[in-house]
Amino acid sequence: MHHLLIGVKMKRSTRLVTNHFRIILFFFLAMLIVGACSTNQTNDGDDHSSADDDNNDNDDNDDNDTNDDDDDDDDDNDDNDDNDDNDDLDLEYVCNADGWCWENPWPVGNWLGGVWGSSETDLFFVGEAGLILHYDGSVFTRMDSGTTVSLSNVWGFSSSDIYATGGSVLLHYDGDAWSIILNNDQYTWGGIWGSPDGQVFVVGVDEVNSVDAILHYNGDSWLVESAETSGLTLSDVWGTSSSDVFATGGWKILHYDGTAWTDMDAPEPMIAFFSGIWGDSSTEVFSVGGGGYGWAPSGFIQQYDGSAWSQTYTASGILLDIWGSSATNIWAAGYACYPRLHHDGAECWGIILHYDGSTWLTRTPFESAGLTAIWGTSEQNVYAIGSRDAEQTTHTILRYDGEEWSRFSRNIAPIPIRGIWAASSTDAFAVTGTSSMFLDPQSQYGEILHYDGSIWSVQLESDYFMTSVWGSSPTDVFAIGHNGFYPYEDVIFHYDGVSWTSMANEIPPEPKYIWGLSSDEVYLIGNEEAIYRYNGSVWTTLACPSPEGLSGIWGTSGSDLYAIGYFGSIYHYDGVQCTAMDSGTEESFYAVWGSAADDIYAGGGDLRHYDGNSWSLVFLPVDGTITSIWGRSSTDVYVVVDHELVHFDGNSWTLIETGASDNMLSWVSGTPTNDVFVAGLYGAILHKSF
Repeated sequence: MHHLLIGVKMKRSTRLVTNHFRIILFFFLAMLIVGACSTNQTNDGDDHSSADDDNNDNDDNDDNDTNDDDDDDDDDNDDNDDNDDNDDLDLEYVCNADGWCWENPWPVGNWLGGVWGSSETDLFFVGEAGLILHYDGSVFTRMDSGTTVSLSNVWGFSSSDIYATGGSVLLHYDGDAWSIILNNDQYTWGGIWGSPDGQVFVVGVDEVNSVDAILHYNGDSWLVESAETSGLTLSDVWGTSSSDVFATGGWKILHYDGTAWTDMDAPEPMIAFFSGIWGDSSTEVFSVGGGGYGWAPSGFIQQYDGSAWSQTYTASGILLDIWGSSATNIWAAGYACYPRLHHDGAECWGIILHYDGSTWLTRTPFESAGLTAIWGTSEQNVYAIGSRDAEQTTHTILRYDGEEWSRFSRNIAPIPIRGIWAASSTDAFAVTGTSSMFLDPQSQYGEILHYDGSIWSVQLESDYFMTSVWGSSPTDVFAIGHNGFYPYEDVIFHYDGVSWTSMANEIPPEPKYIWGLSSDEVYLIGNEEAIYRYNGSVWTTLACPSPEGLSGIWGTSGSDLYAIGYFGSIYHYDGVQCTAMDSGTEESFYAVWGSAADDIYAGGGDLRHYDGNSWSLVFLPVDGTITSIWGRSSTDVYVVVDHELVHFDGNSWTLIETGASDNMLSWVSGTPTNDVFVAGLYGAILHKSF
């Protein structure tokens, strides 16, 4: 066995490296998606299909609504139900140091990797980009981790002695603050466990030498130990004492007797891997894992009786984690996948198994792409965490109260938000839309969401892909959408402050963007070479020939409109005709906004500014596609570029840390004085009040 004394290396790292079993989870999900009926996944977070026979993604697939996890007071076949059986929640939102707060999903939209706590009122969740959340039984609070590395595991001795790992980083919490005690790029760390005498074991892989690695704190110093198994990545660790420790990962289970690590010769899984380990005693230890080829990889549970390992259960999906409160109360969690018959990719859902001391039983499966961790404080308080989507970009938290599992987290719209508009701090609207490339009548779906100053809720569900929303006031709001397939159906919904109704007058074809100056001066962009104007009664066409196609519009008046389009096209409408402008680029435009006729921004492949005479290139601190622009004045402008938010204060552009995940943000809007909202994929909405 190899020993290496290592020192503390204080270094800030941005490597987003997860442990071995999550990497393999990505691999298998990628295999499923690539081999699905369609290869044109649009990243729309579509979670609208179902593997059960009652067409409800949040059902437990048992046709027994007395034991499922959907909102039993709302049997509307809504796969986007928040499942909290309470639409009048008073949520405390999680905010970062800059004041950006997650309003959907709750508590955050980031991916979560691990959970541990000292009691029901002292829980710690870790996840993406250095995220650490503390839950006191009623309120989530974001903690300063001191790192941007994604964290995948957390474990502690007490509320003032906790460890967390992610990538090359090991963190410690002393009850007051988190600190980095180790950061060495040679290693990637996973599971953590500590013995009753205060020794700590952290398992992972030596990336340089491609062997297993165990970080061991013996009470005086940290040592790196290894069984020197080539190519082995360890993912989890558990023990009864500092001389009886089990570590697992890849195709091996190792044991430490206080002196050396040795291979236990457990039955090696075929085309599979070990991922989690837990035990009640040295003669009753369980390890879970899974793998395989094709659409239905299987999982397994192996048990150690003090002398040998044997496989005792085969699961219908891959198992990733295991935890128990006793030998008669053990939980295992993971995921299963099948191909979608009418949708892109694969349909994946979480698996939860329970062991009562004699039999493993499958508990209610949940809508999610997979559960990656499970842990509890008692038989009546167990948490399972995972993701709602195959890309693992937004979380799911489930909780067991001793009788049934329910969704602890909340996401009212786990599909992409396509537009957002705010009238005031207590009136904001957003629209969602998702679709499949297949000609499936259920493939088009969209919602209209409303924020009342306290919470977001679904105001309208539709069979249309909603594309844009705008209003002149909280009692005069327009939302547009289309079904996308022949025979084409387009829709414009109008809200009068009480209800949404479909406008019966002639609708411009395939509406995709709406904006206006007042209730009787509303403009719409569709798929034809024209701008459409609504005067409060009817829609009329403003000729604006654009062979390239139009994508957005903004203006100071009906005789000073700027329409943007593809391949660098910008047109000015003077009340009579459209005139092409020289944008100086062939990059397509997707967003336009201005504070005045001599202060206009158009963005897409790059950002251009118009000073009243000509368009010029604007350099941003982030490169990428611009999807949204909004501001209050010439010295207060926001741009979403490459899913990041940047701000202009009149002098310079700066990157804003909202706390959102990579590839999540698409839209920005706000109120004239106090509020800014950003939104995007998987129902993400963040809000900052000034």
